[in-house]
Amino acid sequence: VKKADAKLKSPDIYYPRWMYGLWKVTSTAKTVEAPLGEELFGRAGLAAAQKEIGIPLVYQARFRKASDGRIIADRPFNVDSISRAAMGDSAVLECYEEEGDANKLKMTLTPQGAGGRV
Repeated sequence: VKKADAKLKSPDIYYPRWMYGLWKVTSTAKTVEAPLGEELFGRAGLAAAQKEIGIPLVYQARFRKASDGRIIADRPFNVDSISRAAMGDSAVLECYEEEGDANKLKMTLTPQGAGGRV
């Protein structure tokens, strides 16, 4: 993955206070597109993603207080939760902020644990 050239105007996205805490989320893909081409996405990956259209994915999302008291997404928790819901609990070995920076997320996946879904 290559870092984008765009500069962020804010280091984070801020949410209303009522978002603070743990949420049960259900999301459903309505379409899957490969704007940079099927080859980059991977034919098998694209076909697998298209089979999941319309199937609800249930996971947890957490929002926490930043050091200044504003509410932000707990990115490592949320990415870990979505990944486990999509690929299975055993697919995720670790997920954390590198150098304490929410914009530097490190994740290690294991294809064996995903049952072929990685």
